[in-house]
Order: sequence, then C-alpha cells, then structure tokens
Amino acid sequence: MNWEIALVKTDSNGQMNSVNDEIITTTDYKLSSFPNPFNPTTTIKFCLPINTINPSIEIFNLKGQKVDQLIIGDYELRINEIVWNAEKYGSGVYFVTLNSDGKVLAFEKITMI
Repeated sequence: MNWEIALVKTDSNGQMNSVNDEIITTTDYKLSSFPNPFNPTTTIKFCLPINTINPSIEIFNLKGQKVDQLIIGDYELRINEIVWNAEKYGSGVYFVTLNSDGKVLAFEKITMI
C-alpha cells in the first residue's frame, strides 16, 4: 500500500497557513502466510504499491537454496493471495521473500510439518 503525506503548516487557531509542495511517499509492504505451520499448502498474502515492477514470491530452504518461485500476475493495490503447494518438498523451515525488480521487499519464515 502506498501512502502520500503532505506537510501542512497551521497557526495557533488551527487555520492552514501553507502546504509543503514536497510529497513524502511511504511504502508499506505486507507479507504473511496462513496456516503457519502448514502441511502441505499455505496461502501467502501480500500487499504491493502501485510502482512495483516484476513482482514475484520466492521460496528458499534453510540452506538458502531457492526451491520455488511464484510469479505474481495481475495484482491489485490491496491484500492479494497466492497458494504455495509444497507437497514435493520435505518438512522443515522455509523462507518466503516478496520481490520487485530483483530486490527483496519483505520476507517471512514458514514451517512445513
């Protein structure tokens, strides 16, 4: 989710005197999965801002090896969901990363039992 914040200067009565023309943009990347621990599927929820380029979700094992990549097609500027089926992988700890244009935006540890 993308938030734009403008600075407003007010007088002692709360009346607006001026507005700073510079827009401050903050980015809120969200990543979560449910259930966690899971067996064998988990739903990964994520939120991306409008300027996200080539979003993807990557899954890594405990050794840091990428075991899966989930390409995010059409996403909306709200909470989105994608299901990861891990039935061909063993039980253990995995790391989920939310990526944009080759950069990690958020990560989470998940456990398959």
